[in-house]
Amino acid sequence: MLTLTPAAVEVVNTITAASGLPDTAGLRIATTGEDPQSGGLELEIVPGPVERDEVVAETGARIFLEPVAAEYLSDKVLDGQMDEQGRARFAVGPQDNNSPGM
Repeated sequence: MLTLTPAAVEVVNTITAASGLPDTAGLRIATTGEDPQSGGLELEIVPGPVERDEVVAETGARIFLEPVAAEYLSDKVLDGQMDEQGRARFAVGPQDNNSPGM
């Protein structure tokens, strides 16, 4: 299952709180094609999950994964940061099973 770094949790909480959407809001990750490796992933702040989305919740941060994205990200970790202009930036990497919390 996708895991989140503490920084990703903070960024997701920050952007969902600023979205004006209800407390059920989260970051939805979906594929842009049939294969996430060739088509990529898209991220969007949404009011809640859609049917069949996998929900990852950690310390208030909610991530909604469409099924193909959930499968692709099942062994990954999501990291995040806010840049100087206040824009959220995310990165996906492999999980390091030797690190605490990941």
